[in-house]
Amino acid sequence: MRLFKLAILATCAYALNISACTSDNSSNRPLNAAGSSGSAGEGGSGNASNCGYTSQVACENTCLNGTCCEQALTCNQLGCSSLIDCVDACESEGTCIDNCANQYPNLVDPLLNMYGCLDDCCAAGGTGGSGAGGSGSGGSGGGSECGFTSSDACLSSCIEGSCCGVGNTCANNSECVALNNCVDACADGDSECIQGCVDAHPNGYDDISAFATCLNGCGCGGA
Repeated sequence: MRLFKLAILATCAYALNISACTSDNSSNRPLNAAGSSGSAGEGGSGNASNCGYTSQVACENTCLNGTCCEQALTCNQLGCSSLIDCVDACESEGTCIDNCANQYPNLVDPLLNMYGCLDDCCAAGGTGGSGAGGSGSGGSGGGSECGFTSSDACLSSCIEGSCCGVGNTCANNSECVALNNCVDACADGDSECIQGCVDAHPNGYDDISAFATCLNGCGCGGA
């Protein structure tokens, strides 16, 4: 089952992050190297693993399976996970991130190419094809149609039920996804960093706040 990380956005608002179809639920990397494709019934990602990475966000997963497959596969084959891991450990600290880029200079452009493709593809509505493996969407049924899925039964039911519409709206708004990823990279309790994310992605705030409010209303608790 896909996992997602919930981060604090402003006051008590949830922000969802994409993560890999792997057993490591402690990672807050924006993208992880795909481990195994799994079956559709288990929340597998169809042929996403053939393209190097999987995403928790339906629109990005579609793009990885289609339009951005070449960039993702290239990045994965070059070992972009090393740079992703390094940057993830920096918690948005600028000097640390610069050191990562200096440590893996040959991975910077491939990683940026993949992220740029995902941004453009999702901004265009995720026009990247649906892949060939698993189910047509490469998702786990209702959850993928709602933009996000969760390994938590309560949250999964909430997303697939009352919050499906607002979840899908956020997942298909590239600014909402970008805001979530930005906030997730902030250190816990770093309100200045979080506010900087909101200022950088104002067009995503309403959608992610609506989704967060809906999730809070389900009474599932934090993640």
